[in-house]
Amino acid sequence: MKQRTKRWLALLLALLLAVGLFGCAETQSPAEEPDKADGMQEETQGETPATDGYDREESAELVIVGAGGAGMSAALSAVEHGAKNVIILEKTDSTGGALNTTSGTMSGAKTIIQELDGLTEDTYESYYEDLMEEGSKDGGVPTEYLIRLYSEEAGNTIDWLWENGLSAYEFQTDEEGHKAVFAPEHTLYSYPRSYKPKPKDSANYKSAAHEVLDSMMEGQDAIQIVFNTEARRLVLNDKGQVTGVEAIGPDGSSVLYTSERGILMATGGFSGNAALVAAYSPLNGSVTGNLSTTDGWGLRMMQEVGGYVNTDRMYFPFNPFGLENKALPGTGRIMSTKTYFCGGILINQEGERFVDETSEPVTRQNALAAQTEGKQYEFFTENTVENLLGCDQHNGMWNMYFATEAGQADIIKANTLEEFEELTGVPAETLRATIKAYNAHVTAGDTDEFGRVYTPTDNIYNAVIDTIDENGPFYAVVTKCMNNNTLGGITVNESLQVLTEDGTVIPGLYAAGECVAVWGRWLSGGTGVNGAITFGRLAGQYIMEAGPMAEGYVAEPAANIFDESLWEKQAVTLGDDSLLENVNDGTYTATVDGQEGPLTLEVVIESGSIAAVNVVEEHETPTIGGRALEELPGMIVESNSTEVDAISGATLTSMRVVNAVLACLEQAQAE
Repeated sequence: MKQRTKRWLALLLALLLAVGLFGCAETQSPAEEPDKADGMQEETQGETPATDGYDREESAELVIVGAGGAGMSAALSAVEHGAKNVIILEKTDSTGGALNTTSGTMSGAKTIIQELDGLTEDTYESYYEDLMEEGSKDGGVPTEYLIRLYSEEAGNTIDWLWENGLSAYEFQTDEEGHKAVFAPEHTLYSYPRSYKPKPKDSANYKSAAHEVLDSMMEGQDAIQIVFNTEARRLVLNDKGQVTGVEAIGPDGSSVLYTSERGILMATGGFSGNAALVAAYSPLNGSVTGNLSTTDGWGLRMMQEVGGYVNTDRMYFPFNPFGLENKALPGTGRIMSTKTYFCGGILINQEGERFVDETSEPVTRQNALAAQTEGKQYEFFTENTVENLLGCDQHNGMWNMYFATEAGQADIIKANTLEEFEELTGVPAETLRATIKAYNAHVTAGDTDEFGRVYTPTDNIYNAVIDTIDENGPFYAVVTKCMNNNTLGGITVNESLQVLTEDGTVIPGLYAAGECVAVWGRWLSGGTGVNGAITFGRLAGQYIMEAGPMAEGYVAEPAANIFDESLWEKQAVTLGDDSLLENVNDGTYTATVDGQEGPLTLEVVIESGSIAAVNVVEEHETPTIGGRALEELPGMIVESNSTEVDAISGATLTSMRVVNAVLACLEQAQAE
């Protein structure tokens, strides 16, 4: 479901609110007036009169900011608990949020899936202990009362999704056919409680949970999603209650959304905001795979009215297998050869091993973060690949990506170590010594200085023990720490109400999802997806069951409010118009590597200008790259230029479109 409802005419209730209940004399905001310089229009929209400087007002029983996992589940839960009218504000053109960038693993204890698998010995307490242990590593401080709440409710969320359609999905299973599995890409739980359902519509969905939530939203007349609408400020009424959101509509109009029961912030994390991450992250050389719209502005909105973010507990979990996009440094995707589980090794820029390759992800991540440029080489030979292909548990990413033409382009290939040094700068002699030492451990079957064991064990990361062919050829893939989420955020109580630094409840303001400080230093497997959905469900319920809001709160910005400069955006300009100076008329076609397959464009040149740009074939993620495919061709034709600004939130697809056009212009060059 890609619902795109836009309600341009205000309801009668909004008009009544405008003149009475929430009239201009009774509305105060931390921001004194809407900033008209930020693109807000002066004219009244539709038939609704402008009020208090806004172009129009709309109202609902509940207003939610963000249509990701937390926002959608909260809306559905609120309706289940009696809500008659819910508005969700979403600044992109589709639902899902971070669910658009994840494979969708979920976890939960005492679920119907475990029961059907015959796995009946799991407990909430065991799940809680695993979550606390993972989040407490490396000095992390989990929010204990929220971990306790989640551990006892996560299974109910899995069951809720199961009953609403998840039962019809195909799951990844273990050797015994269980749908409840151990997920080796994460630190293992003490009991199989991870679930890996596959989306049915893989062209439009990364995760089955997103697909199920969208299907649940179908036919929900009580829920309205307003897309391409960016929330900017929270607004308090004259009783000191957060009951409004100032937003910018898709046409640039200013809209005040008011709510009877308060505002739920479900705005996600901030891993897409490189400036904010850099300001608080101690790591270097990392890449992000998240959307640029995941920028953390929702946190600042809450800070403006007093919401507290403990910056000492802002954590940045990184997977030790991020494949950087060569065309856009600093961005990338989760991808790894996993050859180091099957006889390969990990080396740094100096040509040395630096970690036990069979250790858990947290250990490998910490070791990687300390290396030069924060990067590693997944180093292997042909016999390693043979081992990998015979290991079903670890060859999935290889088969999905590195076996393709696009993936092969990311593999460094060298016949000798000297050639490898020329390509990478890794010292050949040091690497030769590293390989010899590693092979000696394999032959001896002992334990090395990093604690790696060279005898068969039940460690799933120690899948194959084999030497590296010292004669080559040699292969490697460069990977870095990969950041797809942020841990730490706004502080809430057990009822998911936002708190000030001294613990005061901000009346009417709730938060759920990645914008809330919950997990501690590390995120346990499956909680990134199910955590947002579970806390969203609970928030919807709690808001509907809450009593009257307290009165008399006076909003003051948090003492440690983030500097607004961290959200300054600079346009990414693409292209090169020098190729347009001397072209022949005609129709030209070019293909470039796309997100999930080739992207092919057709360019028509007439009278020396670009007359048309047509998409012939594409495999981009619709929820991410769709706008670039829709808008960029027209922009290029209208300006007769490839020097255009990338579409916000779809930079990679924008680059592919422009590169394909440039390839066509190269073909059109006049001799």
